[in-house]
Amino acid sequence: MAGLARLGGAEAADWCARGLRDTDDAVRLAVARVLEHYDLRRHRRLFELALYDPQPQIAELARKLTAHRGYHLLRQHWR
Repeated sequence: MAGLARLGGAEAADWCARGLRDTDDAVRLAVARVLEHYDLRRHRRLFELALYDPQPQIAELARKLTAHRGYHLLRQHWR
């Protein structure tokens, strides 16, 4: 799925979103590594999916890609 997210042409962003919603952590991580090829403004929803992913590696990768670019993490209230 990461290959399609990177090389999927006009539908690449849709494949990326699908991969970031997958239940398998390994699939989501592979797709998150492709995010560096996407425009931060045009594909904002992809970066937001990754930023709030429960897998720490994915969220950290997204934080690095979006640092100082207008993305703000919302505090999560678990209480």
